[in-house]
Amino acid sequence: MEQKIFISKPATHHLDQNVLQKRIAIAKIGHDIWIDQQEQSLWPQDLNAKQINALEQSKDIDKDLFSPFTYVDNINRQDTLNIKEYKITHKNKLKKISILMKELADLLEITDKKHPYVLRAEHVARGEFLQADAYWVPELDPNLIDIFGAYESYFDQRFGIKREFESLVMIENKEWKIKSEQVKKKYKQFVQNTLSKHGPVNSEVLRPIHVGDVLYCGGRLGGGRTVSAKIIPNWLGPRKVFLMMNTSQAVLEYSVLPISTLYGVTCTLSDYHDFVVGHELSHGLPWRFEEKLFGEYKSALEEFKADLFSIYFASTQDEDFLQGVCSAWLAKGTRAISCLDTKDFGYHQQARTIMINMMTESQVLQVENDEVVIKYQKIQDFITSWVPEIIRIIESKSMLQAKDFYNTYMQVPRIQNDISQQKLEKTRLFVTPELYFEE
Repeated sequence: MEQKIFISKPATHHLDQNVLQKRIAIAKIGHDIWIDQQEQSLWPQDLNAKQINALEQSKDIDKDLFSPFTYVDNINRQDTLNIKEYKITHKNKLKKISILMKELADLLEITDKKHPYVLRAEHVARGEFLQADAYWVPELDPNLIDIFGAYESYFDQRFGIKREFESLVMIENKEWKIKSEQVKKKYKQFVQNTLSKHGPVNSEVLRPIHVGDVLYCGGRLGGGRTVSAKIIPNWLGPRKVFLMMNTSQAVLEYSVLPISTLYGVTCTLSDYHDFVVGHELSHGLPWRFEEKLFGEYKSALEEFKADLFSIYFASTQDEDFLQGVCSAWLAKGTRAISCLDTKDFGYHQQARTIMINMMTESQVLQVENDEVVIKYQKIQDFITSWVPEIIRIIESKSMLQAKDFYNTYMQVPRIQNDISQQKLEKTRLFVTPELYFEE
């Protein structure tokens, strides 16, 4: 039976209510677009070889504009595809959003027709999301963070387009914003003092970080419901990291800790935050698992790399920071420990399964009194051994090497052999509750 957990929305009394309601109205129409996409869409990983070839050869996609589109399956999943673009299928919705954006500009007393926000509204009306991204202006209201538009998700690099859609409104959380900037400053020092030894690292890794509490969410997070704590829309220019603290707290409290504490693993929201910041910034490193080179292994291995470098970063900080980040990583990964079959795992869980097996092999992870423990004194040797090897695999550009690495460690966690069946069965029976916002 589905369990529903309702989480509180952040306070809004200090905000201009007219401006706030206009932004929420924009986000709600964006959510309608997302719902249409989910109902009609055939995801890239569901395509067969002939369909993928047809898509790559298609002249119907305006790739120069990075126009997001929907795969619409023909009857019985034939080998040809009927492709419809957002700017065609959602023409009326995009016009409504553009009107709302212009009304919002009036509320904010923006009279210049060349103001970035006005130009953004015009591009949205035409479904030109790439150009609209260039005029993303969060400084319209320092208290509000809103996201509206298309961005890349897994499998998009192959087609050179933006595939996912996001729509949400957050209220800035100044306290957590300060903490995020502090962690980012430490990561910058890590890049300069440590990562530079492995090769040149440009400034893209230090992506802008926006931190807030979700007031309304649509898009990939679901309308008023969320299963995630962070996103990285692929805007034009450096990607931006968005951390959502109230939903992070709910996911941690109701989804992560109920399982991890059974294995003796716990963490705080602060630990979770530090791990996430390190993970997301690590996606910006020059060593990336690109899909055109690593194909179906790209996504899981890129998430694994981000986990590994987040722990690498933490290993250069004080002991409390290292233990907090490792505890947060393991707390998120304990769901994988009891699995019987990995075939249905998402990419993040695949990444954690790989790391769990690697750390078990290196005796970084051990079982004591039926609980999983991290041997922190072994972390440095683990990092010293594996970071250069992962960089070598990436720089080899060899799918065969990536495949061999993936297949070696992407298996049912070996640490299960040291845990009681009673404990494993108990975690397998846990049902993750659905999270909703209070009306």
